Amino acid sequence: MKQFLLTLVCLSAFSGVIAQRDSTRNSNNLMRDKPLRERLYLGGDIGLNFGNSFAFFSASPLVGYRLTENWSVGTSFKYQWFRSDFTPSNHIYGGSLFTRYEMFQQFLLHAEYEVLNVTDYNIFSPSYGGRTNVHVGLVGLGYKYGNGNSYAQLLLLYDLIDDSNSPYQNQYIFGSGIPLFIRGGFIIGL
Repeated sequence: MKQFLLTLVCLSAFSGVIAQRDSTRNSNNLMRDKPLRERLYLGGDIGLNFGNSFAFFSASPLVGYRLTENWSVGTSFKYQWFRSDFTPSNHIYGGSLFTRYEMFQQFLLHAEYEVLNVTDYNIFSPSYGGRTNVHVGLVGLGYKYGNGNSYAQLLLLYDLIDDSNSPYQNQYIFGSGIPLFIRGGFIIGL
């Protein structure tokens, strides 16, 4: 529970700092006078990986809403499936809420809170072998490549909660030590 509250506090602080900075700018930066089509964007990522002893698929569509030219909020749905010679077929699904702030045209700050339903592999848990919800609090930096409202992005994310059932643990850059991983995707402005 403490980790969940820490994540919410971090997301709130991040949003508050950005809101304060944006409120000092010219009101022309606000998107409220623009049509909905210019404020919304779609995107996400798709992953596919096969090997001799494993298979992996993931899809994460997202919808974002621009509050200002640089600051946006949104939601994403997550689905992952994997199978290996060592584990049975496994499905992971859930969703997330995120906020991001674009700066210097190609860089962005990103914060995200996910809830994912996964198989419980914690042998000390009463739901071991069953399904459980995992809370994931992500903060990080991103780089975007492209012009205008459509671009590819690469995010370096840190998992504040680092739950033992997190599906990202096998993606950590430095093995199981530091909960830091990379996520790539795309954004398409409407």
